Amino acid sequence: MEMNDCNRLYVAPLSPMSTDMCLNLDAVEAQAACLLNRGAEGFYLCGGTGEGVLLTLEERMALVERWVRVVGRSAPIIVHVGHTCLDDACTLARHAARFNVAGFSTVGPMYQSVPVRDIEALVRWSASIAEAAPELPFFYYHLGQVAGLARVNIVEYLQRAIECIPNFAGLKFTHDNLMDYSRCLRLADGTHAVLYGRDEMMLSALSCGARGFVGGTFNLTSPLGRQIVDAYHYGRHPDARQAQATLQNLVAVFQRYGGLPAVKASLRLLGLALGPCRQPWTNPDPDQTKNLLREIENVWSQLAELPDTAGTRDHATLEPRVNVRSDSMSLHGTSR
Repeated sequence: MEMNDCNRLYVAPLSPMSTDMCLNLDAVEAQAACLLNRGAEGFYLCGGTGEGVLLTLEERMALVERWVRVVGRSAPIIVHVGHTCLDDACTLARHAARFNVAGFSTVGPMYQSVPVRDIEALVRWSASIAEAAPELPFFYYHLGQVAGLARVNIVEYLQRAIECIPNFAGLKFTHDNLMDYSRCLRLADGTHAVLYGRDEMMLSALSCGARGFVGGTFNLTSPLGRQIVDAYHYGRHPDARQAQATLQNLVAVFQRYGGLPAVKASLRLLGLALGPCRQPWTNPDPDQTKNLLREIENVWSQLAELPDTAGTRDHATLEPRVNVRSDSMSLHGTSR
């Protein structure tokens, strides 16, 4: 996986479910087409947004197979293989390698405190998973909202992983500690990726030197993410701040209506029915969903007009576009 392949806007796709909570693989084709048309430049499968830890091994493998079949070479796919069982994580890694995806990734062991105290133990654990698919680039997922994992000395981990894991490609950095993020970028020195994973802090990450992003809200807000990047690189800082403010207000709406289930319900505005989230998530009821969608549309129209990026992806990098269009875009991705 070349470094330029990481300088992209990666969407973390929601896993489509039927009303009885079964995985609905038939929805992937329309879902992928919608996300690609709205500016997705890559995909990060089966992470937190994709409810990866709530799926069985068989479901995770089936989902990867369907996404690879549907997307083909249109965009790179990174597969999250994290699991509380090391053997199961290795099984998922070997499966991902069979389908020649662009890379694979794992979050740290969520229920053990050893990595907080012992970086060498975390590196050894990571290396065991990385070795299961040595031909694929491996990314460690630094996850800030999990208390134990947030305390990992990620700068020390990065240095040791670069030294000890032959196929180590970089980090997915989902944490609000921008000092650590900046230090990781400097340590990576352009040879390893440090993908940023807090959609609501994209602009701050860009000021640190971010070049690639992975986002859960990008299922809906990828045009906003694209606008933030383009406006920042072209020096249109007020536009970048306005787009970031809109994205932050959308995140606040999602949080008010339950987080991930609200993001999933919001895709109805794009004509996608991806079903509910699995337990322990609480899904919004019909009245809450109606209010949620109304609030999203109000935030969108009041605080930002988006460039029409639908259908204009170049699959290159998150560098400034040569022909950035100035015409505005509605929530549904069509010019007003």
